[in-house]
Amino acid sequence: MKPVPCASLKTGTKVVSWLDLIFSIIVTIVSGGLIVIYEQNQEYYEEFLKNPGDDSYFSCLIDISTLDAESIRIFLILNLTYWLQKFVLGIILIVGVHKNNINLCRFYLISTAALLVLSVTLFLFSILISVLRWKAIPIYSIWFLIREYIFWIVKSFVDELAEINSKVRNKMTSRNFIVLGKCDYAVDMTLRPNGCKHLSRL
Repeated sequence: MKPVPCASLKTGTKVVSWLDLIFSIIVTIVSGGLIVIYEQNQEYYEEFLKNPGDDSYFSCLIDISTLDAESIRIFLILNLTYWLQKFVLGIILIVGVHKNNINLCRFYLISTAALLVLSVTLFLFSILISVLRWKAIPIYSIWFLIREYIFWIVKSFVDELAEINSKVRNKMTSRNFIVLGKCDYAVDMTLRPNGCKHLSRL
């Protein structure tokens, strides 16, 4: 089953890589802005933490009573760091796709997988220590499925590149070496263009 049924894997990977990069840029800017806003209005947020109110939007997803000013600051910094990494990885993926560079695409996959495992671990830990409420699970699950789908597209593109590279190498090998008899001798046509006179034992 193809992850992108209506287009080629390269086209699909280009589309998701640009969308992923644009989203990362937006969230990175927002995350940086939140840090600035928090630092400039710290007294207000400290008062909000003491009396959030039951009708607060955040209270539906987060148990605000478990937080303090320092933990929020750490969370905002870690969140900004995460999205900066996603921004850099997005650039790497775009370059890798446009240049058909399998090493850059693999680096993106490995790094993204590591970030995904770290994200899931932190999310489950936050649930277990009751910082996040159970209502946050559906929202996180949607985000997780989107990340998995993007990972699937890129992984399929990398597999396709690996298969093409393998076929090219095999084709070049078959052209460069002519096997004679029972493979007792071979002519290296690349190193010796007039190799009919130069036989080397395998």
